[in-house]
Amino acid sequence: MTDSTHRTEKTAAPKAILWLSILMILLFLYQMYTQFGLLKYMLINSSAKWDLPMVMYFLRPLLVMPAGAILFALHKKSGWVLSSGYFNYLAINTIMLSYFAYRHPANTDNKIGLSLPATPVNSLFSWTIFIAGCLYFIYKKEVRDVYAVNKLNIAAAATLGIALCISAIL
Repeated sequence: MTDSTHRTEKTAAPKAILWLSILMILLFLYQMYTQFGLLKYMLINSSAKWDLPMVMYFLRPLLVMPAGAILFALHKKSGWVLSSGYFNYLAINTIMLSYFAYRHPANTDNKIGLSLPATPVNSLFSWTIFIAGCLYFIYKKEVRDVYAVNKLNIAAAATLGIALCISAIL
């Protein structure tokens, strides 16, 4: 690799980091939009139950992702760990959903099968490619160098992703 190519990659990383951060904020706003009705119900209705699964349901996309995006944009190591952990969670979750959608396709033969939510495998495949691209970018050496990421930070991000997945099961 020539010196000019190395310099171009170093100057391109912060610009791409900003774009990924903006994308993450847009994903947060989309999540907020799609979850607004349930969040409003949970905040207004006195019979709403704020147990651990419900808190975790809102915590992942409405707190972890925007906090990670903001800290990631500010070039904080904690932002890299949160963003990487969240994308690890999304990757594991999407792979599991894809497996479930493939193994249990929507049953359109009866009314019960029509009423159950079904996720098309092709949209999950596209989402998987998108998440893989984001993870590839986050784990690139140039990006890790910007955040001074070490093996312990990578382990922390992987642990966070797994913990977020386990919290979805609880």
